[in-house]
Order: sequence, then structure tokens, then C-alpha cells
Amino acid sequence: MHGESCPKLLEMGLIAEDSYFGYVLSSRYLLYKPHVRTIAQQYDINHIQTVYYVIQRNGEAPMSDFVAAFDGILTQKQVRNLIEGLCKTPLITSHGNARATRYHWV
Repeated sequence: MHGESCPKLLEMGLIAEDSYFGYVLSSRYLLYKPHVRTIAQQYDINHIQTVYYVIQRNGEAPMSDFVAAFDGILTQKQVRNLIEGLCKTPLITSHGNARATRYHWV
């Protein structure tokens, strides 16, 4: 992220400071972007943020990373349905087959 953008985005409330990632997208960002707002009406914003953070760690993520991130929150089937649903949106994309499938934030 461009250094001059951070103060403005912080002021607008579109990003927030995070001890692990440095800066993260805020829930306000998810409501700010029109296509994301539509998606956020279908999915829990906290779930979308968790998916984003999981992918952000390594630039891509296998399904097992999402299952681990949602442990105790969603079942494995619910996580799979969430990720498969988000793949039908402009937020994430997948490549690979079966266990080799990896997901990327668009």
C-alpha cells in the first residue's frame, strides 16, 4: 500500500491498524465498495474478513486453512459452502483440482 494513502484511508475508516498485518480492511470498507456491499448482504462481513486474512497471509490458501480459521465457528461443510459461494463472486478465485485447489483474493 502506498504510504501516503494510509493516513487518508485511516481517517475515512476504510482500513484499521493491526498488530499482525499492519493494516487491515475495516468493515466500513466492505460496505463502501458497491460490489462488496452486495456480497456482504449475502454473507456475514466477519466471515468475509476472515477469508481475506487467511488468503492475505500467503497470497493464497487451501481449504484446510479456512477450516482451521473457522474452527469452532462454522462446520467444515459450512466453510466449504462459504468458500464455494465466494468463488462465484468477484472477491476470490480458485485454481487447481481437489486437494490441490488454492484460493486467491481478486
